[in-house]
Amino acid sequence: MASAYPGGLDNFFTAHQDNIDEIIHASTVNDLADAVNKIESALGTNPLGSILYVAPPTGVAATDTAAIQAAHDSLPTAGGIVQLARGHYAINALTFSKPIQLIGHGKVTPPDGSLAAVAAATTLQFDHTTGVAITMTTTSTFLLRDFDLVNTTTPTAGAGILVQGSAGVYARSFQFINISVRGFFTNVHVQDGQGWLMQRCYLGDWVQEGLWIENTILADAGDMGIEGTYFAWGPNNQVAANHGITWKSSGGLRLINSKFNWYSSGHTVPANSIAVQIAPSAGIGTSSIIISGCSIENFAYGIALTASSAATVGEVVISGCELLSDTACVAIVPGLTGVFSEINITGNTFNGKTTGAGIQLENCDNVKYGPNAFTNCTSNVQNLSGITNAAVVPGYAIGASPPSNPTDGDIWVFPADDTNGVYWTFMYDSAETTYKWRFIGGPPLCVQGSPNAVINTLTQIGATGNYYQAATMTATVARSGDYVVTGDVRFASNGGAAGWITAVAFAGTTLALIDYLSPMTITSVTAASAHASGRLTGVAASAVVGVAANGSVPGTYKVANANVYILPIRVI
Repeated sequence: MASAYPGGLDNFFTAHQDNIDEIIHASTVNDLADAVNKIESALGTNPLGSILYVAPPTGVAATDTAAIQAAHDSLPTAGGIVQLARGHYAINALTFSKPIQLIGHGKVTPPDGSLAAVAAATTLQFDHTTGVAITMTTTSTFLLRDFDLVNTTTPTAGAGILVQGSAGVYARSFQFINISVRGFFTNVHVQDGQGWLMQRCYLGDWVQEGLWIENTILADAGDMGIEGTYFAWGPNNQVAANHGITWKSSGGLRLINSKFNWYSSGHTVPANSIAVQIAPSAGIGTSSIIISGCSIENFAYGIALTASSAATVGEVVISGCELLSDTACVAIVPGLTGVFSEINITGNTFNGKTTGAGIQLENCDNVKYGPNAFTNCTSNVQNLSGITNAAVVPGYAIGASPPSNPTDGDIWVFPADDTNGVYWTFMYDSAETTYKWRFIGGPPLCVQGSPNAVINTLTQIGATGNYYQAATMTATVARSGDYVVTGDVRFASNGGAAGWITAVAFAGTTLALIDYLSPMTITSVTAASAHASGRLTGVAASAVVGVAANGSVPGTYKVANANVYILPIRVI
């Protein structure tokens, strides 16, 4: 609209004259200007709010700062848009008290530092060891979008962006969209604010805090969303205790689909570094901290919930995240009781890099965790002290092999005989010495048939005099462990004299204890059955397990029929 350009369309030459063969088509220009005037009459002279354009950067801090500040100061009380040009502005401190929309032409995200990328974007460079580059004191709304804010010195204090209320009021419903803030002591400090959003941003190379969140005016007023933002921390600027995000107050936090990473190899990660720190200020009472779908790598602690003063924070959800950390992927370790409760940690993947724990718990109440996947963790779940009402939500897996890195209570369903629908259900118990998957349910594996063969024509177990037919009297167990084997063998005479017959459970070449108190007698004209049962421990994987037959004169009796039933006790 005409109001978007100083002086209006007619006298600012925004509708260019068409110069063809040195003939000026003035009528074309006038027709366009008349059309714009008619639209302005219908919609008002400023339907989108004031739009002020800042001159291209000079690279001189005093000049560029004055140009940007003057554009803001020229906005009406209701605010408007300040449009930055492409290029590299040098700035000193800027203060915005009006509802401004400060918009550039895009950000530069490392490692893309090419001249083409820099030239196409808008960069604000603030080279000071202390101080704040942009202070937002508006008590209404604002938008910061599509620019790069960078400090190339090594700061000892200050911030890139500070959102600050006063006299009991603060900004609401503001947004950070597609901006990059790099190299400040604290990149972004929301000291006071409510109902705000950070989306598709890049925060990198901070010294102490990438993003510091609080509301010093009304501690439980806030609620913010952070989505699709990259927190990239490197070795150039760091202190011993530094954090990607620190939340101190300001109501509920939604952190979704964001990335945290230490991006420089060959450097030691500081021992107290934390990607996401929830550390409520004294007296805080709030709820609803949700961290979901994030990738968090190469900090000492991935997500840490800590407290040194009395506060209450409930309804904490950590779900669907990938974490790789040196000390603990998730640590809920307040220094006192009664701070954190109603915690749900589920569906995450934890990698302790061989030195760190998956989950550390201390002084928290009503905790549910699992199913989660653990890799290279010194302890999957480390309960330190002061835990009340902790419950494991079991993981569930079905297949020929158990899930890797299981947690106590995880469930595994094993297809013992998929063809005939025999499935065994196991539960993981780390307290077991060797065979940690305990059998908790399922039908027995049944093998039956009619060998109808003389005993000693079958396969003998070593030199024991006990014989079996593999197809009808045995099964092969896939997992090593302890098993119970029972069965019945029906014998028939093969024309010999009367004598005794018996059956015995076995695994491999190991026989269960034979029940010699109940051998059956068989005559030349009768048939009889013998029962076998036994507990077989330490059975090897792929061992043959079943029931064998024996008799006083094996060559004079036949095995007519056999029924064998196999159940596990615990397996590896």
